[in-house]
Amino acid sequence: MLKSNNSIWKRPLFLLPYVCMAAALFACIEPVPDEFPQCIAKKNGDETDGCSCATITIPAKSTGLWEPEFSPDGLRLYFSNWPFGPQTDLYVITRDQDTEPFAAQTAQRLPESINSSKSDRGICVIRGADGADHIYFVSEREGPGSIYETSIPVNAGKPVLSSSQATYKLQGTVSQTTVLNVYVYPDEAAMIFNGPGVCNARFFVARKAGDHTWNVDPEATAMVEEINQWADSKDLEDPCGWPCDGSCGLLDPHVSQDGQALYFVRTGDIYRAQWDSATGAFLGSTITPISEIEKKVCPHPQRTELWVEGPTTYRDSAGYLWLFYHSAGQFGRIGGYRWPAE
Repeated sequence: MLKSNNSIWKRPLFLLPYVCMAAALFACIEPVPDEFPQCIAKKNGDETDGCSCATITIPAKSTGLWEPEFSPDGLRLYFSNWPFGPQTDLYVITRDQDTEPFAAQTAQRLPESINSSKSDRGICVIRGADGADHIYFVSEREGPGSIYETSIPVNAGKPVLSSSQATYKLQGTVSQTTVLNVYVYPDEAAMIFNGPGVCNARFFVARKAGDHTWNVDPEATAMVEEINQWADSKDLEDPCGWPCDGSCGLLDPHVSQDGQALYFVRTGDIYRAQWDSATGAFLGSTITPISEIEKKVCPHPQRTELWVEGPTTYRDSAGYLWLFYHSAGQFGRIGGYRWPAE
């Protein structure tokens, strides 16, 4: 079993200048509406390279916005605040239509029954059988990162937040390692998580064994083995610097709604790997940096200057694919864009 060592506290901090997505990535295909690309910022009146940002107010002392996650219907965006302090909390903002940008608003902090006095972050949302947002997230409330789950009822697209909502710590062999991020398939057929430390994190797969119980499945982990092997090779070709001293962790796994693409992070850039139905695995040979995917849509020379993490995607009712992420610049800001189906 994996050893528990590094915590999210050791995640490298790169405060690179943030550049909002001012050059819209589908501009080469069709005119760009004024409200796109979407940028969500905490600072009032924030604007970068002519891209106006929707200011999100957090009703608590914090620094930035991190790790966005779309709800299954695209009407809610969950995220955490600055993850390097003694307390990180989970928040949610909403919109009325899944084709609209998120407007400036005050974020709702998830209730005390979900948030704790420690670090709570890395949320993954699936649709519950009752239509609620069924949430998995990572918390350090009882020590190094462990996975917890809870449910938030939804009424007319808005979250119904209550202090009576129960939160459960996952049991099984997934509880025996320090977890950094978690992704759960919509039907709960599998869970992709990473660990045991920021610098050497690799992906593993677990299967549900009962209520609030998941066990690591070595056979199922084959679905991400080529991604792990790719990362091992990259460590030799392009080793990480301080504080990781060579090895670079794989972070922030996210699978597209159709199950055909795995998005993840290595050294501050987002990559995408394609699913192969014949082998039942994500193929290392298909791994592409997001900058290369963007070039197919529209050139964006400023994009290489960003340190970005936490990818989340959503296909809206008009057929556009949204990609949101957070940037380390400005202590954390959510940026994103959308483009037509490839």
